[in-house]
Amino acid sequence: MKSHSGDSLKMASPVAERFLHAKDLLASKGISLDVQDTYRSYDAQKKAYDRWVASGKKGPLIAHPDTSFHTIGYAFDLAQTHDMKQEEVFNILESVGFIQNPGEWWHWSLEKIN
Repeated sequence: MKSHSGDSLKMASPVAERFLHAKDLLASKGISLDVQDTYRSYDAQKKAYDRWVASGKKGPLIAHPDTSFHTIGYAFDLAQTHDMKQEEVFNILESVGFIQNPGEWWHWSLEKIN
């Protein structure tokens, strides 16, 4: 699978299995599941977090790499497009067990984020 930017998607197996199921369910409704970002290395997450802190914590929350589900392949970000904001996308993702991060409609994970 490829991301919105054309990069390969990396996810932990439990996430990938549910993601593929959601993708199939959405495809049956004529909706293509479009993802911007999935797994991030610890270093990449740390750099993003450090930039966010240095900016005075402006913009969406960026989790510390020790608490980010992206660094273990348990989170993904939908492409920030009109199509991905459809209620049907949210309903399908929730139906297969994903949880939306409050305040970030695009961020989904397999577990709750505290």
